[in-house]
Amino acid sequence: MKLTEQQYELIEAYFNNDLSDTDRASFEGEFERDTDLKAEIQTQRELRLGLKALALDQRLKKAQQRWQQSNLSNHQIIQPQKDAEPTGKQILFGRQANTQRLGGFQYWVAAAVLIVVSGVGIWLYQQNSASATLETAYMEAYQPDDTQFLTKDFPTDLPANDRTKLLDIMQGYKAGNYASVIHQLETLPTEKQTLPYKNYFLGLSLLANKQADKAIPYLHLALTNSSGALAQKSTWFLALAYLKTGNKAEANQRLQTIAADPNQPFNGLARQVLARVKW
Repeated sequence: MKLTEQQYELIEAYFNNDLSDTDRASFEGEFERDTDLKAEIQTQRELRLGLKALALDQRLKKAQQRWQQSNLSNHQIIQPQKDAEPTGKQILFGRQANTQRLGGFQYWVAAAVLIVVSGVGIWLYQQNSASATLETAYMEAYQPDDTQFLTKDFPTDLPANDRTKLLDIMQGYKAGNYASVIHQLETLPTEKQTLPYKNYFLGLSLLANKQADKAIPYLHLALTNSSGALAQKSTWFLALAYLKTGNKAEANQRLQTIAADPNQPFNGLARQVLARVKW
């Protein structure tokens, strides 16, 4: 699907940090639901990272060229003519030469400093690039849970009232009303039968609401107290939450577990993320 001109303008404003907090959150929610928009943002992010790397590389080459030119000019020393009356300039020749050498040395130091600074800049870029790779991998892999199979795992003796509440929460989540769902779940009475689902949807909604750090404890609890499809989903979204927060070690461990389990429905996606990120 072709993006609209307004969407391209929003993408530009998003990367330039020109959006308000409210508009930014709204736009992030939009591209999480729109795969075409999400793919375009990923392309734009990688393009901008590539341009930053190119700019650093060009600055480094220019610094090296300026130092080489200065080094050559410092060796072009004019010798006094034979039988010519020494001039004040020639009398001071040795001193001038030292001054020129000192200037060349000073320039070399300045160039070296620039190269070191550029090197630090490249290192910082590489660190940012690694983080961006985690973010990009997360964006590629993350899709809101469709929740359609979870109802099959509901306890058979689950009271009708509790079942209705959970179904309402699932509908709110599917509609993207994450803040409302979080509030509903936080006020939902804690019962043994519904607790795993409460923790799962809290973690899921917090993750979708850009609060991955807060989602992690709830997804842990959901995983600990569940089995079947709910446990499999909890494992996957917990891995994504670690990926989103930049915790490589935990994300890698969870993804390896998923990738090694042929019965895990997220097995293929886990393999893709493992191949995408430089661990």
